[in-house]
Amino acid sequence: ITADAITWATTDGVGNQVWFSPKMDVTKYIAMHIELQCGTRNGNSANYSVGIGVGNYEPTGAAQPNDWVSSTTGIWDTSRKTHTVNLESVTGAYFIKLAAYATTGQIFNIWFEE
Repeated sequence: ITADAITWATTDGVGNQVWFSPKMDVTKYIAMHIELQCGTRNGNSANYSVGIGVGNYEPTGAAQPNDWVSSTTGIWDTSRKTHTVNLESVTGAYFIKLAAYATTGQIFNIWFEE
């Protein structure tokens, strides 16, 4: 962790999963916003991208984020941008997760919209 970002990996091919524990009740929110920037991906392969969202279970390993109750996937952008996950019909407590297998990058901000 740096002073201004959470780095999920610094070397190509080792990025994996990031999740926040304990679970968070997202019932009152309509959206989750995550500002992030992708860095590199293993072999610069278009097969690797980032997914963000909420789910019931912690990730279990490489490229295994497990379930998504709501998510935005297929993210790949080396510019610093905000991505949104729709939570309008989601009720209950979930893990906040980022799936970033074989990529590098940074998370700058996470916030919820009521």
